[in-house]
Amino acid sequence: MKALLWVLSLLVGPFVYAQRGVHEELPSIGKEAGEAYHIIFKNNKVGSYEVKRYQQGDSTVYRSSSISKVRFIGTVSVKYELKAIFKGDRMVKSVVKSYRNGKLNSETLTELEGAYYTIVKDGKKSSLHEAIKNSVVQLYFGPPNQTEKVFSEQEGAFRSVKPIDRSTFQVGKTNPSIFRYSGGILERVDVSFTLAKYSIIK
Repeated sequence: MKALLWVLSLLVGPFVYAQRGVHEELPSIGKEAGEAYHIIFKNNKVGSYEVKRYQQGDSTVYRSSSISKVRFIGTVSVKYELKAIFKGDRMVKSVVKSYRNGKLNSETLTELEGAYYTIVKDGKKSSLHEAIKNSVVQLYFGPPNQTEKVFSEQEGAFRSVKPIDRSTFQVGKTNPSIFRYSGGILERVDVSFTLAKYSIIK
């Protein structure tokens, strides 16, 4: 069960918060862009995922959310929330939370402090001495052209990016995610694990 929940949260976790009616409405500040997707498991729609990007002062804010329900020895509800803030060409903060049946299941905080980042993942603290210029949530707004790696807000670590062809990219080496684009727009993400395979489809 724990592995299944991790798969669900990782799948929708590229990713900050726009599910109207879940918590708060997004502020209408600056030009806003957004996309909506279905979460598919065993050919069944089990949830939805939405992502938005907008300007707030001198910052670019990404927010996304998902809600999924899967029958696996009973019904399990998984909710995912993410917020990432960029200033200029680098990320300054991200917060990711996942919930299982309404209870906090995992949390990752990444924050720029001077010349390095402090990362706190489920209470364990670490540091990163490298600028975060590309992150997973940005992949929902365009392909990672000429990008060799992206930062996973949920994992608190970089994942490699490998082009398969001009419109398809593999993100990560272990349990990779395959991002498929059409005309520069993300159409589908496929994630394969030992226990399961999920897809996010536009």
